[in-house]
Amino acid sequence: MSKKSLRLALASLTAALMLCISTAFAETVTHAQALSAIWKGLYAETGFSQEDFALSQLVSGNGEWSFSTTLKSHPEDEDGLYVGTLRANGALDILQKPSKISLDRRLETQLKECFNRDNCYIRLAEVCEKWKPIISALTDEEAEGIFDKYRAVVESGIRLPDSGTLHFDAAYDCALDALSREEGWSDESARLYRLCISAYYSPDDIGKPVYLFYFERHSMFENEYSTDKAMKNYEKKLESYFGSQRCRINR
Repeated sequence: MSKKSLRLALASLTAALMLCISTAFAETVTHAQALSAIWKGLYAETGFSQEDFALSQLVSGNGEWSFSTTLKSHPEDEDGLYVGTLRANGALDILQKPSKISLDRRLETQLKECFNRDNCYIRLAEVCEKWKPIISALTDEEAEGIFDKYRAVVESGIRLPDSGTLHFDAAYDCALDALSREEGWSDESARLYRLCISAYYSPDDIGKPVYLFYFERHSMFENEYSTDKAMKNYEKKLESYFGSQRCRINR
């Protein structure tokens, strides 16, 4: 056998052995083993351990394991997302590392995290207080990169209730009472809507501090209404009070 033929034979044998090793790895590695290899690889890459991450996805296919995970305590201006693949030969490829988040997206996320919470008015006040100096320090060009309605919320004067102000719970009851006394409404129909947004501020057209309450229809994202049957029953209740069109109006 010539040297060239020998080299070709050895290359073919090596490739065959690598294929066998890769196939064996893919067929024998378990979910737990894949996770262990991923966490070890991420620790070597980032210095953070398994407890520092929140696993979003781990799926297998074609002898490989694909994953996505987020660093729990990531910088506020980054998404903390890592995406990668555990190859069939056991090697870990990190395909995506944390990306920077724009000011617009950061503000949007923090505002929306306040919604649909009993303490929305407190959380909104905290977000607005935090973002006032950030927006004030921006140039006109930078400020234009933030959606104008988000900036308007921050600049609207939303704050915590003043000392001696009517308590939030009492104000909420007053809002429900006022809604129930509108034409075509009742105490029961008013309570068919959920409180989405609450805030304390001084509107320019009123000139004194007030509580704002914004009510919405319930949605399938809530456990109580997450099935088709539950949502249909809810919509029937709304229609019994408001008809098929008015029941879709938020207040």
